[in-house]
Amino acid sequence: MKLLIVEHESLLALALAEQLRLAGHTIVGPSYDFGEAMDLATSQQPQLAIVDIEIGNVDERTRLVWSLSGSLGIPSILLTSRREYTRQCEGAAMAVLEKPFRVEDIVPTVDAARDRLPGHARPYVPSRGYRIEQVDSPACVGEIRRRDTHLV
Repeated sequence: MKLLIVEHESLLALALAEQLRLAGHTIVGPSYDFGEAMDLATSQQPQLAIVDIEIGNVDERTRLVWSLSGSLGIPSILLTSRREYTRQCEGAAMAVLEKPFRVEDIVPTVDAARDRLPGHARPYVPSRGYRIEQVDSPACVGEIRRRDTHLV
């Protein structure tokens, strides 16, 4: 699957890209800002975007997620340490992954999002240590939360 990564922390962006490449995905970016993300999305046409919702200001991050979804048909997985930042984007997002998370957490999140895309439907069986919860919103945004690490 072709994935766009938009993350302002360069080390995290590179770690995510490497983890997803190892899982067999093609990576577009990483991109570090709104303009570059839109240029890459338009020219490379990824199937899914992984977006740090803490980039730029509130208008910029909201515009990015809704532009990807509405104009380009690219759904997003939102990364954030501040859940309140996601409220304006929930209708355009497939999932929310809360920071801090382990880099390894991104693969099951992408897999769950992929399985919800048209033409990719298959039952999702969570990896041990994960559970799926539905967020209360009209868009039924999926969310993966990690359980206590000692249970994994």
